Amino acid sequence: MTLSSPTPPSLAPAPPPLRGASPPARFAAELLGYALDLSAADILAPRRGQAAAAAARQVAMYLLATAHEMSLTQVAASIGRDRSTVAHGLRVVEDRREDPRFDSWLQHLEDAVRLAAAARPSRAEPGRNGAGR
Repeated sequence: MTLSSPTPPSLAPAPPPLRGASPPARFAAELLGYALDLSAADILAPRRGQAAAAAARQVAMYLLATAHEMSLTQVAASIGRDRSTVAHGLRVVEDRREDPRFDSWLQHLEDAVRLAAAARPSRAEPGRNGAGR
């Protein structure tokens, strides 16, 4: 009898793409998934899904609009939703900011997203995608 060894993480198949979401949307979904013990795929799922995933999606939309300074149209395109859905989600999150605990939690997430965005190399830097050669 032979025992099969588990596939090393570096050789494991990559998870399916998150519905073609933009890199900032994927990052926001991964961050919220980590913070809320949800999967990023559920947060960016094409259907509403569970209430927790829908609420996390609204926070992700808010983070894209605030920390990444995206327009409603840009947020909608980056997560595959309608512009009016994004506007509704932003209003819901703004209303929830009345709760000091939620406001503090959200501020930490905004700071994390801003720091991560600032740490990304500029596309114009030498050595990135052939730029500067």
